[in-house]
Amino acid sequence: MARPDDLRTKFHSVYGVGHATGIGYKNERLDELLELGWRTTDMGARKQIYHEAEQIILDDMVWTGIYWRASAEALAQYVKGYPVYPSALYKWTSPISSSLA
Repeated sequence: MARPDDLRTKFHSVYGVGHATGIGYKNERLDELLELGWRTTDMGARKQIYHEAEQIILDDMVWTGIYWRASAEALAQYVKGYPVYPSALYKWTSPISSSLA
């Protein structure tokens, strides 16, 4: 799963080094949401923040990727204390992620 800072380092107008800054992309509402999501520790609030941020990114269609790299995480029942962070472009339908979120 993506870290809470993943969207910020790609789409923020200041911290999106090599991505948003490289093409001059700026959306003030998106910047606000990415800053808030980065600082927020409440998982429910973070999920809502990133949901709105993702919608802005999709609506603005800043760029189109030419590849997709799949990633996944899995846990055994005995693993304890492994943090699962709601963030970047993550689909919240997995029974495991739902129980951990």
